[in-house]
Amino acid sequence: MSLSFKLPVPPRYQVIGFVLSMPFITLALCYIMYHDRLWHELDIWLVAYPVIYAIGYVSWRMHYVYDYYLITKYPSLRQTRERVIYKVAVNLLVMTPSILLILLTFHLLHLNGYRIQQNDLKYGYLVGLGVNIIFESLWEVIYIIEKVKEAVSEKERIEQLQLQQEFDVLKEKVNPHFLFNSFNTLSSSSQKIRTRLKNFLMSSVKFTVTYCATTKVA
Repeated sequence: MSLSFKLPVPPRYQVIGFVLSMPFITLALCYIMYHDRLWHELDIWLVAYPVIYAIGYVSWRMHYVYDYYLITKYPSLRQTRERVIYKVAVNLLVMTPSILLILLTFHLLHLNGYRIQQNDLKYGYLVGLGVNIIFESLWEVIYIIEKVKEAVSEKERIEQLQLQQEFDVLKEKVNPHFLFNSFNTLSSSSQKIRTRLKNFLMSSVKFTVTYCATTKVA
């Protein structure tokens, strides 16, 4: 039996976030490593940018695998606290330090003459921390908004279903037998009214005839 693992696909807004943020992240890291050389040596742009983009892409996809695991394990709004706690812990201890892998790669390969410095580690960590805080907060807010929309939509669906059930119950009560009995009752009532009206008219005629005859005799 062959086992296959398929990476979860990030949502569109995260793809856009990655594409828009990488130029600024790359620029910040290149400046940390090369300082003013960045503005004068074209080789830095030609070499550093592709390498940083490649490492950044792999890191971003691995990051989303973990995020996907969290939203799968803790999907509800009530579990927001658990998601945030685990995200903060992993971002501080794993994801943010992973950006230092870029500096280490450049140092080991001696790309464009780079040698790692102590301050580079500090500033690199701060760049990674800032990026993770901004985007993880944004992704969590978007996720919460989507879950709220789903909850509202589900509530409206349940209310609509309840109304439909109430209508079905009412329709069952108003069945043909009920209508037939109602019409019979109305018909019977109308017959009684016509009989009473007829008796009243006959009594009125008799009274009038009797009154006229008595008047003539007098």
